[in-house]
Amino acid sequence: MKQTQIKISNIKGFTLVETLVAILALSLSLGALTLLTSKAVVTTRTAESRVVAEFLAVEGIELFQKLAMSDLIASGGLNASLSARAICSAGCTIDTRDGILTPSSNGVLYYDATTHEYSHQSSVGLASEYSRLIYTKQSATNGSIFVRSVVSYSVLGGGSHKVVLTKEFQPWYIQ
Repeated sequence: MKQTQIKISNIKGFTLVETLVAILALSLSLGALTLLTSKAVVTTRTAESRVVAEFLAVEGIELFQKLAMSDLIASGGLNASLSARAICSAGCTIDTRDGILTPSSNGVLYYDATTHEYSHQSSVGLASEYSRLIYTKQSATNGSIFVRSVVSYSVLGGGSHKVVLTKEFQPWYIQ
């Protein structure tokens, strides 16, 4: 019978050390990819929260403008009722559902999952991470009303943020 001898130096393949190095490199790559993906998710969620907060701040200004316009139409000018209810130096809420400016200190917004709207009325849904307060101040010199809409929110991973928008309503506009 014929015997065949195989030389070990001619065998091709990986050694145990080469395999372990390859597994380590793959593990580090997957770990970095996972970290990058999680950072991207947090960044996306933060950007989404910022956009929603900006829309809610704009909505606060628009709701006040709607209140001023409805008073303008009803009375033919800025009457005492708007002036009295327009001064909210300590903070007020104004809701999309009733349009009433109400003194408040927290301004929590509740999310209605069926209509996809935010409201200050707790009966509409669950408390969201957003709160909105409207601050107003009437100018002593020209009668303008300065409206500031402040939306506070928290983001994934902690941290509290604010979006602040201000608009001046000139007397010619609201009178």
